This record gives sequence, C-alpha cells and structure tokens, in this order.
Amino acid sequence: MLFSASSSLAKEIGSFERANLLLLAGKYEEALTLYDHVRSQQGAPRAVDAEYLAARSLLHLDATREARSRLEAFVGQHRGSPWADDALMDLARLDATDDIDQNLQAAIARYEYLIENYPDSIRLQEALREIGRLYVQVEQWKEAETTFYSLLSSAETDEQVVHARLRIAAIFSADGNPGRDLPRALDEYENEILAKYPKTRQRPTVYFAYGEVRRKLGLFGEAIDSYRVILQKWPRHSLVPLVRSLVEYCQEQKNLQAAAARPAEGVLKKFGDEAGLSTVATTASLGSTEGKQIQVLSNRTESDKSGLITLFSENVQVFYGEFRIDAQRARYDSRRRTFDIEGPAKIQTRSCVIHTDSPLQLNLARQIMEIHGRVREVMPDGKERILDGELVELHLPTGKLSRIR
Repeated sequence: MLFSASSSLAKEIGSFERANLLLLAGKYEEALTLYDHVRSQQGAPRAVDAEYLAARSLLHLDATREARSRLEAFVGQHRGSPWADDALMDLARLDATDDIDQNLQAAIARYEYLIENYPDSIRLQEALREIGRLYVQVEQWKEAETTFYSLLSSAETDEQVVHARLRIAAIFSADGNPGRDLPRALDEYENEILAKYPKTRQRPTVYFAYGEVRRKLGLFGEAIDSYRVILQKWPRHSLVPLVRSLVEYCQEQKNLQAAAARPAEGVLKKFGDEAGLSTVATTASLGSTEGKQIQVLSNRTESDKSGLITLFSENVQVFYGEFRIDAQRARYDSRRRTFDIEGPAKIQTRSCVIHTDSPLQLNLARQIMEIHGRVREVMPDGKERILDGELVELHLPTGKLSRIR
C-alpha cells in the first residue's frame, strides 16, 4: 500500500515536470493536458502549481476567456500561493489589453491590490511600471507621478533610475497634464539624468525627450543641439528620420524668432542705460509656445545683461493666442517662460473679461494663469461672477476659470 502511494506520488511529480518541459518547448496543448491531469488529483503536491500553469497555457493558446475564468478562481482561492502575484499580473494585463472587454480601471485596481498586498513580490517593479503607464493613459497625473517616484525609490540599478526619471519628466511635459511644468521637466533631463548618468543605454531616448521639451519652450537653437547629438552619435537609430524633420522645423522657427526680435525702424526709442539696463519703448516678440505667438507692448522695457529677465512697465499689453492682459507692470523670465504681473489687471479671453486687483502669474510652460486673490468675471451678456480666494486659476487651453483655494 505504501509502495503504491509512493509510486503514484512519483508519477504525478513526473507528470508535472514533463508538463513544465512542454510549456517551455511551446507545446501548450500537451502541457495543458498534463497540468489538468495533475490538478485533478486530490491532494497532489503540485496541484496548486498546476492550476496556475494550466491557466498560463491557456493564455499562450489565446483562450483568454477560459484563462481569465481560471485565473479569477485561482486568486480567489490561493492568495497565499507563490503564484498569486503572477496571476494578478496576468489578469491586469488582460484587463488592459482585451480587445472586447478592455477595462483600464480594473487593471489599475489589480495592480494596486498587488502593490499593497505583495510588497515583497519579485514582480513589484514591473507592477509599478505598468500601473504608472496606465495612470498616464487615463490622465491620473498625480497618481502617475507618485507611482514613478515610488519606482525611483525602489530602483536597484542605474538603468532603473533613468527609466523612472524619464517617466517623471514625461509627466511634467505631457500636453494633457494641467500641472504641466516644462522647466521642471528640463531640470530632470539636465540635472537628474544626463548630469548623473551620462553613459546610460537610454541616451538616445533621453536626448530626444530633452530636445522636445526645449522645442516646446520655444528654445529652438537648444532643441537643435539636443537632436544633433542623436544624429552624430547614433546615425542608424530609428529616431533619426523624425529627428531630421524636427531639426529642419526648429531651424525655421529659430529664423522666425530672430526676424521677429529685430526691432522695426522707429519702433524703439532709447532712453539710455541705467546700471547695465537698456531702457526702451518697444513692441517685443518673445517667440511662441504651443504654436501661439507671444507679444508684449509697453512704453518702457528693461532687460538685464543676461537677457533672461525683462521688465515691462507703463501701459503693458501681453498678447498670447486669444488672450490679452492689460496691466502697468510685468516681469518676464525667459528661462521659466513665466510672466509675473502686478494688479490691477484686465484679462480678455475668448469668452469673458476678467478684472482683478491681485497679482497674477502667466505660466506659458504649464499653460496656466494663476491669480492670487479676488477676481471679477464679466460675461458677454453683462452677467458677473465673483471668485474670492487665495488662488484662482485660468486654464489656458480651455479658458476655464476656477477657484482652487
């Protein structure tokens, strides 16, 4: 009797090992048959393992409905199994990629469950990468940022650090992100990646993304510098055709910037130099952001020697796309692409006129106008709305005005 039981046990273990070999050899149907046989034997020592691997075999056979059903049952019955985190990863991937029943929020929920309940899983880094990617896809920007910072803190290699930093920078530069911060993205590429990891294998991707942020900031000459690194060092890279087109585009925009910056005859009237500041009455063109030209009219302009800071005063008018701001004083920081404007000011948008006595900041990089105080909004029909708070925000792409706090 004892010999019979031992012989049966050896036979089941042998069946499981043969199934593993078949799975590795890509013979999924044969592997499935053996796994199902092992899991059907009551009390078999590898029955739980066989249950999960049978579901994996079904995934390889594209039998996704049956695989999903088996995986759901597995995670419900075997939460303590060494395969539980793998089963959750499989289900999350099915939720995210199913052509018929795609459910990104369900996939996110599975990854969140795995991260919370299996913190020692060897799949943790992968789960963080995937959930971060999905957060970006569904535009949950804060959650994505938090996730990639978690990925950064748990990174074990330089390449993992660079990968996380790339994702963080991409969030700061994403077009649909209301909290977009292009200068911060620029800082990530310059100081957190290229300065610290100059030999990373991901350099072509880094230089391309670096160039893209410079281009979005209207720094076309610097963008060209970034793109040319790719052309010079990796001439056969798949990015090269696109990079060549971008170099041509940036060169055209750089030429237009230079032409717009040249003062027309009679426009500038010099008043003399005071402590290194050139003082003029001028129409200033400050290039473009998001394809919109930025122009400033003022009676008095002062630029520091670096050219990074420009002070406009006496009847200042700032034009940006469909927006116009009238004020008495404004300070423009070309590095951060921000206007700090003193109140009182009048802001004309596509749908209303906004009056405020409070200071405001026009952040071209983030596509946000922040007003630090009380605002009176006047609609075309004469109706008014008062927004009173510490911070009122105007979202430039939509023209939406809202009280933040």
